[in-house]
Amino acid sequence: VSLRSEFDEMIYAAKSAFGRIDIMVNNAGFTHRNGDMLGVDEETFDLITAVNMKAIYHAALGVVPIMDRQGGGVILTT
Repeated sequence: VSLRSEFDEMIYAAKSAFGRIDIMVNNAGFTHRNGDMLGVDEETFDLITAVNMKAIYHAALGVVPIMDRQGGGVILTT
């Protein structure tokens, strides 16, 4: 979920199968292993922020315009 192209594929598949998108659930999450926070390397930190934050951004960019054209929808983020 850290790549926009993955969302584009998912959104296309959902619209093709169901004709509309009424709900989007952001439920992905990633973290580092338990331990010293200072031991987290930058590559791991980048993955954590990509999955936990950027994925929500990608989801919104993909589904909000569709939901707007449909007259509404719901996005749940856990």
